[in-house]
Amino acid sequence: MIEKLYTLKNGLIPIPSPWVMPGLGELKHHTDAFKYITEMVCKKYELEPKAVFAKNRKQNIVKARQIIHSLLRNNFPELGAKYIGRKCGNKDHATILHSCKSVANQVETNKLYRSEYNSFNRNIKININRFKQSGLNYSNRKWNR
Repeated sequence: MIEKLYTLKNGLIPIPSPWVMPGLGELKHHTDAFKYITEMVCKKYELEPKAVFAKNRKQNIVKARQIIHSLLRNNFPELGAKYIGRKCGNKDHATILHSCKSVANQVETNKLYRSEYNSFNRNIKININRFKQSGLNYSNRKWNR
């Protein structure tokens, strides 16, 4: 397991990276990726981003929301389900996990859904370096629970 150093109130200590969950808006590249993924999916399904994260159970809106959850979870494994849930309309972590499971089932069984999801995934893979190069600066980061 790779360990990273983070600045805490008490100084530098190693924290195993899978256990680190950033607070809202602390990592710029995740915020950029979140906006990019949301806009890409909303454009495809002709939806407004606000509508996707509102409390709505219409099938086309739920489909877009679940795809966004799954793309974030699969392409940015360092983000926890709790973090993704807070960014996506203050959803519970179990909702995010359910979305990922639903998308995985649809990708397995539905060819059209699989091709749509794979095209989203390809776009993200192409642009993922752009998000990660937008700069991580952990040197003066405060870790608060």
